[in-house]
Amino acid sequence: MWMLNFPFAYDSAVVQARFVSYARALVRAITPAGAAAARARDVRTARARLTSALSADDGRYLEFQQWQEGVARYTEQP
Repeated sequence: MWMLNFPFAYDSAVVQARFVSYARALVRAITPAGAAAARARDVRTARARLTSALSADDGRYLEFQQWQEGVARYTEQP
């Protein structure tokens, strides 16, 4: 239940922009064009920028939510 009530910074413009940047880096990382090392570096950089905009508790919450969604998506695959 705590997950539903956690005061994450969803309305922060900085967090929103950095999350979009992180998501785009992830999309680029799984596309075949470009160098894999550069794409991986871009993902790490975008993730670090996103994490730097969050408090320690918000960072842990984001990690948990991503893990939880990843497990759900993995288990629903045929």
